Amino acid sequence: MPPVIPDKIPCDSFEKFQEEFATFSEVLALPETEETWDRIANALTRFGAVVKGGG
Repeated sequence: MPPVIPDKIPCDSFEKFQEEFATFSEVLALPETEETWDRIANALTRFGAVVKGGG
């Protein structure tokens, strides 16, 4: 089972935000298939938590 994504992920620097955004962008660039949908959904959830975590 994949790790649980917290509701908020602290993002206290622009560099941390850039790192998270780069990872998010890589996953969103994947073609949407049944095999990649879970990765895409998890990336959306994680990035939402980063935005909520602010800084």
